[in-house]
Amino acid sequence: MWGNAPTSQPELAELIKWPSLPHRCMFRQSLTNSGSSIKLIKSTTLTPHHQALVPRTRPQSALRVGHAPTYPLSRLIHTTKLTMAPKRVEIGVHSLENGTMKEVPFPSVDSGSKILLSKVKGTYYATSSKCTHYGAPLVKGVLTPEGRVVCPWHGACFNVTCGDIEDAPGLNHLASFKVDQVGDTLFVTAPDEDKAAEATREPGSNKTISIEDESSEKGIVIVGGGAGGAIAVEALRESGYEGPIRVISAETYLPVDRTKLSKALIADPAKVALRTEAFYKKLGVEFTLGKEVTKVDFEKDQVEIEGGEVISYDKVILATGGSPVRLPLKGADLGNITTFRKVDDAATVAKGKLLRVSSCVLGEWRLTT
Repeated sequence: MWGNAPTSQPELAELIKWPSLPHRCMFRQSLTNSGSSIKLIKSTTLTPHHQALVPRTRPQSALRVGHAPTYPLSRLIHTTKLTMAPKRVEIGVHSLENGTMKEVPFPSVDSGSKILLSKVKGTYYATSSKCTHYGAPLVKGVLTPEGRVVCPWHGACFNVTCGDIEDAPGLNHLASFKVDQVGDTLFVTAPDEDKAAEATREPGSNKTISIEDESSEKGIVIVGGGAGGAIAVEALRESGYEGPIRVISAETYLPVDRTKLSKALIADPAKVALRTEAFYKKLGVEFTLGKEVTKVDFEKDQVEIEGGEVISYDKVILATGGSPVRLPLKGADLGNITTFRKVDDAATVAKGKLLRVSSCVLGEWRLTT
């Protein structure tokens, strides 16, 4: 949710392009669209449904006062895991029907590594072939006529025309490779190594963001250090915003993948972190950990945290997430019953001899003939 702060800089509402909702959206919204600006629905409490909508769109204008873009906003990303020089290779595919895709061995016909070749509206595109979430083969997913491929395992969505991720739960983009068609022959230019199929591109700026201490810009404050806050950070930097970003989290560690807490009972925050400390340092993001926000003053554009510290902002994003709901049953508060949200919860279960139930049915049923 965006706070409505008076400011002379271009409206950050450019980040939220309502016609572009097919782009990646990680949050629900409590916003109203008023002309060219996005205004906050006033609220004095931080409720779970007050969360932000930050699609990965790329405005074509600078978002910082007096600063023109110093690099193309159309591709603020870089490729990871690939180190060798690109190589143009003829591939043994004569033709594909529109709306279809195929895995192709690369860089040679006998390679165990494969890239994904797709045909959308008469044009061929090549990307890495595995989902950036858990490595599912995207060729077994669904390709829409517009070029969106849906992962067959957990539903992450990517645009095969550029490799960009458009929906959770994946984090990174796919690597995108150049395709040339000469007559009936196709050529793909990609790094000459077997890891091309596993390549990814990290969202965010392709340069290190440095925020000067004497900067008069108050910047953006994000309330919440979960997945919502983490993706908000990446979307802001990827969209060209270069001002200060401060994340305030009640948890004592960087954003984590909460699903792994119950799947593997991992009690080390570093092993379930969505991103590394170095990643956030490169993006110039400041984290205030282990502190809860106790008040948001929308009139003064300030948040107050535990201990009485007051932090001013130009814009505020509320990404507080939610808390597990306990069943209103007798004994639900016993010591051996726990929920999974924090790393401490996984540590508690890992140390005890508890029965972990992944699914259950409450109530009774009767089969009659």
